[in-house]
Amino acid sequence: MSIYTLYKLRAFQKYFKYCGNTFNISYRLFITKIKKESELDNLVNKGKLTVVQYGAEWCGPCRNLKLLLNNLSGEYPNINFAYVDIDKLPALAESLGISSIPLVRIVKDKNLIDSIIGCNIESIKDCINKQI
Repeated sequence: MSIYTLYKLRAFQKYFKYCGNTFNISYRLFITKIKKESELDNLVNKGKLTVVQYGAEWCGPCRNLKLLLNNLSGEYPNINFAYVDIDKLPALAESLGISSIPLVRIVKDKNLIDSIIGCNIESIKDCINKQI
């Protein structure tokens, strides 16, 4: 689903809410915003498949990918999704060797399954589907 479609869905939902209709679009915010390195460790240690996006607020492709992953999280409710702002956690980014953004790392049981650089949602879906 494109970002444009997500914006249309939001506008559609607001319109129906304003008109008093009970139409509802399932929508949840996937983001577990990581504020400390320990939060990321706790999330990754839960034993579930975890999709972690590394990005920055000033990065346009990072913002686009965040919206796409938000939509993807609705399709995979049993997977953890998280976002790490590398400008707010530079030590974590450096310790993990993050040199390009947007970067998505798919992790399970502390083991790195795959790293995907760029805004390639299809590659992310393929990797998730292989692990399920």
